[in-house]
Amino acid sequence: MRNHWLITLLLLLTFSSSATAQRSILATPITFECREQPLGRVLELISTTGNFYFSYAGALFNKDSLVTLPIQTRSVRQLLDVLFHGRLQYLEDGRYLILLPATNRTSIAFPDDADRRHAITGIIVDQRTGRRLADVSIYDPAELTATLSKKDGSFTLRVKNKGRPVAVMVSKEAYIDTLIQLWPGSGTDLTIGISPDAFPPKALLLSTHPQWTGDSIRIEYPIRSLDAMGRNLVPGVEATGFARILLSYHLRMQSLNLKKVFIRRPVQLSLIPGLSTNGPLNSQVTNKVSINLIGGYEAGLTGVELAGVFNIDKKNVTGLQAAGVVNVAGGPVSGVQLAGVCNKVLDSVHGFQAAGIINLAKKIGGVQMGPINNADSVKGLQYGYVNHTRRLKGMQFGVINYARHLKGMQWGLINIADTSEGFSFAPVNIIRHGGLHELSFYADELSPVNLAFRSGTRRAYGIIYVGLNPGEQRRVYYGGFGYGFQFPLSHSLALRSEFTIGQLSPFNPHNFNGNIIGRFNLDLHWQAAGNFAVSFGPSFNLLNPAVAGGVRYHPLPQDYATIPMGEGHLAGWIGWHVAVNLF
Repeated sequence: MRNHWLITLLLLLTFSSSATAQRSILATPITFECREQPLGRVLELISTTGNFYFSYAGALFNKDSLVTLPIQTRSVRQLLDVLFHGRLQYLEDGRYLILLPATNRTSIAFPDDADRRHAITGIIVDQRTGRRLADVSIYDPAELTATLSKKDGSFTLRVKNKGRPVAVMVSKEAYIDTLIQLWPGSGTDLTIGISPDAFPPKALLLSTHPQWTGDSIRIEYPIRSLDAMGRNLVPGVEATGFARILLSYHLRMQSLNLKKVFIRRPVQLSLIPGLSTNGPLNSQVTNKVSINLIGGYEAGLTGVELAGVFNIDKKNVTGLQAAGVVNVAGGPVSGVQLAGVCNKVLDSVHGFQAAGIINLAKKIGGVQMGPINNADSVKGLQYGYVNHTRRLKGMQFGVINYARHLKGMQWGLINIADTSEGFSFAPVNIIRHGGLHELSFYADELSPVNLAFRSGTRRAYGIIYVGLNPGEQRRVYYGGFGYGFQFPLSHSLALRSEFTIGQLSPFNPHNFNGNIIGRFNLDLHWQAAGNFAVSFGPSFNLLNPAVAGGVRYHPLPQDYATIPMGEGHLAGWIGWHVAVNLF
C-alpha cells in the first residue's frame, strides 16, 4: 500500500512538473505592482519575474510613458492587455515573447509539409521613390538571425518555420521600421517598401499569404515617428576610432539600423564580433555574463564581461568589464572597468576606472586611475602622471594636472587651471585668471642672495626657491620647494605661513651628499602697491646633516641646537626672513 501511494505521488509530481514546464509564457501568473514607472522598466520587471525575455521594435510604443498598477496577480497576457489595451499581439518562441502590432487576419491551416527552415528573398525599395536601398537590416528577433541588403537592394534571410507566421523586421537608419509576417511558402521574390522618417508618422505592416503570389497587402497602423521619439541621429560607439578599426562595416551598419531594438539574454560566448552564441544580432543583446575570447560587441552589460583583447558595449555597463587591451562603452558605466591599454566611455563612470595607458570618460563620479586620465568633469579622484578635466570638484593627484574650472584640489609637480575656487599644491601652479604669480627677492640668516617664485592662489600657493652664500668661509648654495598659505588681516596686510624643504650644498664636494633642510616661515605681508609688497618675519629651521657631528664649511649660526635623532642628530635654530615681492 505504501508503495502504491508513493508511486501515485511521484506520478502527480511528474505530471505537475511537466504541466508547469509546458505552460506558456502568456499563461504564467505574476504578482505585480508598480508606481509611476517607465513602461520600458515595467516590461523588464515583468520579464524578470516571469523568467522570459521580451522582443519588440522600439518604435511600437513610448517606453518612457509612466505606468501605475496596484498589486495584483494576473497572467502575463492579462497584464499586457492592461498595459497596451489590445493594441498589440503576442507570439511565443521558446523563452521569448515577441510583441507585434495587432492586425486582423484570417486563420489559415499550415501545410503538413511546411519546411522547418526556409529562405526569405526579395528586394527593399524606398516607398516614396521606388529606389532600391542598400544596407537595410532584415532580421528575425526571435532567432537572432539577420542580414543586410546588397547594393541592388536584394537580400536573402534564412528563418525557422515553427508552424505559425514568421515575424521579420526591416530597419534602416532614417527610415520607419517595417514588420513582415510571412506564412509558410510565401517568403520569396518579395518587394518591400519602407518609408522615410519625413513621411507621415506611420509604420508599414506587409503580410503575405500562400495564395498571394508576388502580391502584397499594406496595412498602416498609427505609430509615433522616430523624430517625435527624439531619436539621436549621431552614432555612439560606432563613430569611435576603436569601432572603425575593430568592427566590420557590416556590423556597424546593422547596429546603426537597429538602434531601437534591444534584447536581454543571460549568457553569451564569442570569438570575435559576429561569431557569437547570440548570432548576428549580438550587438543588440544585453548580457549578464559575457565572455569574449578575442573581442565582443554587445548592447550592454548587467554583470560580468571579460575579453582577451577588447569589449565594445553600445549602452550601459553595470558590473565588471575587463579586457586585455581596450574597453569602449557608449552609455554610463557603474562598477569597475579595467583595461590593459585604454578605457573609453562616452558617458559617465560611477565607480572605478583603471587602464595601463589612458582612461577617457565624459564624467567621473569615482576614481580614474592610469598614466593618462581625461574627463569632461570629475567628482572624485584622478590619479596618474597626467590628469585633465574641464571641471574638477574632486581631487587630481599626479605629475601634471589640468582643470579648466577648479573647485576641488590639485596635488602634483605642475598644476594648471583657468579659474580656481579650490586649492593647488605643487611647486609650480599656473592659474590663468585671478591666480598668484609672484617673484620674490629675499635674504635670510643662511644667505643674502635668494630668489623664490610663488604660484597658485592668494589663499594657497606653491613655492620654488634657490639661494647662494658667496662668502669664502661660508660658501654654500641651496634650493627646494614648498607650500604656503595667506590669511588676510586687512586690505593691505596679511599673515603668511610657509613650509619649504630643500638641499643645502656646500661647495666642498665632501659635503654635497645629504644636508636636508626644512624651514617654516611666519611672515607679515604688506601690500605696499598694486604690484609690489614687502614681507618679513621669523623662521624655524631643522637640518639633517650629512656628516656626523656637524657640517663642514656650513653657514649655520654658531648657536644652533643639537637635537638627538636615532644614531645621529638634527641641527635646529631660529632664523629670520625678509623679502621684496613683485607680482
